[in-house]
Amino acid sequence: MTLQIVFRLDPVCPNRAPPESSSSWLVARRCRSWRYPDSGGADHCTWPEVTCDARSRVVALEVPSPSRRSVPGRELAGELPATVGLLTELKEISFPFHGLRGEIPCEIWGLEKLEVVNLAGNSLQGALPAVFPPRLRVLTLASNLLHAEGSGTL
Repeated sequence: MTLQIVFRLDPVCPNRAPPESSSSWLVARRCRSWRYPDSGGADHCTWPEVTCDARSRVVALEVPSPSRRSVPGRELAGELPATVGLLTELKEISFPFHGLRGEIPCEIWGLEKLEVVNLAGNSLQGALPAVFPPRLRVLTLASNLLHAEGSGTL
């Protein structure tokens, strides 16, 4: 099975154009560094970092902090891509204490089913939205350089 993403404009980010690439961030990350001998192929639901529902839709992305992982050398780095916002069934995104930098894409805040966001201990910066997803119950963003609109650093 191949994870196929169809791009759409998100009303949460009205001024942002859709991503230029048609390949998803998950597929790109999988091809570059998330290769596990026991993954059983390209089915994204078999990857250790991905949890899917019964219809093979991604509901969680979780890469534990490097200090707690059993497989060394699999730290995330770079910017969190806007394409994560295309995973409409996503309930949890958890990438604590990695090398993520840049802004949290506004597309993520448009995920209506999102319940948990744990991006603590990265180098993320920029503004947080005025309104968060309606089901969000856990928001962990400590040790970043984030601020709310019109206020100081959180």
